[in-house]
Amino acid sequence: MALENAAYLAQQLDRVLIMPPITTNSHDKHNSNQRWSDFFDLPKFTELTGVRVVEWNDVRPMTAEQIEVGRAQVRMGKKSYEPWEAIAEDLPCQIIYGFGDSERLHTTELTFARQFLFRPRFIRPPPRNPKTIVHDRHKIGAKDNLNMDDIVTIEDLVGRYEDAADHLLFLSHSYKLKDPSGRQSWFKVGQYFHFRAHVLAFASELIQTRAPQTKGPSMRYIAIHLRRGDIWQKCRQETMEERMACLTPLSYYAEVVDKVRASLGQDMPVIVTTDSDSEEDFKTMEELKWARLDHASYSTESRLGIFGPAMVDAVILAEADVMVGTYVSSMSRVAARRQKSWHDRVALYPQTRRV
Repeated sequence: MALENAAYLAQQLDRVLIMPPITTNSHDKHNSNQRWSDFFDLPKFTELTGVRVVEWNDVRPMTAEQIEVGRAQVRMGKKSYEPWEAIAEDLPCQIIYGFGDSERLHTTELTFARQFLFRPRFIRPPPRNPKTIVHDRHKIGAKDNLNMDDIVTIEDLVGRYEDAADHLLFLSHSYKLKDPSGRQSWFKVGQYFHFRAHVLAFASELIQTRAPQTKGPSMRYIAIHLRRGDIWQKCRQETMEERMACLTPLSYYAEVVDKVRASLGQDMPVIVTTDSDSEEDFKTMEELKWARLDHASYSTESRLGIFGPAMVDAVILAEADVMVGTYVSSMSRVAARRQKSWHDRVALYPQTRRV
């Protein structure tokens, strides 16, 4: 979603999108900084959206020695590292959603700066465009930022920077930006990030291996995204009923599968993408004869890179005849949008609120 918002901003501001590598402290412990172009067809994206794209690795190429210095600083965290201090550069960075000012940077953002040898020098945004609508922060889901001078919406950012003379706009944050007009970022750019052929082929091969009954022209299957891991943190302050949307029991997913099979056929296979490490979950899936994907046992990472497993899961969810998601999961929501935009299908979710 951060990439989608950034691409939409580039389109609205008529600027070239400099696309950073995929950076995350939770999935990539080795700081491999894999390119988005390993998975998405960027020339096709530019053709469909008009957004010109270059990748960070090409704009700021680094020597093997510089890469190692960056990785060493990542490992050391806040501790001063003389080789890093000697070659790191200052880079002006626009404060968005308060990040770099009232909001502390996340570990992922700090890792990115340390790895690529720069010190962000934060700059407050210019005044708001008088024509920009000022929204109630509570109504647009931005109650975590009540500083009215901070940029929290896409339209506010565009209004403040549409006439900016800066050669480079380096934004401190894009993920949490709100779009009160109704997720135009998806319709204008997000849906046009199409997977490359070799990623689709790998996913197809894996589907047929785990669910042989899909072999043939139809390849009909149900895909479940069972989000576990740290998802509970999104609901830790909610009611018990609302927490069910975060850690939904497998029996609720099974109810959805039963309804789908009653309509489309009892032999329709189920493929599960999940980050669960629960032996109880695994046992239940086995009893239900659902095919759980376990990328640690496959060649996914060796063939596609550190983010290959997540991207293959995304393909399998997007291309399923029926997708059952986890309501509070960003990955499920993006997969549901792909289902609707690419295939005119509506994703399903377990019914956690009992009448």
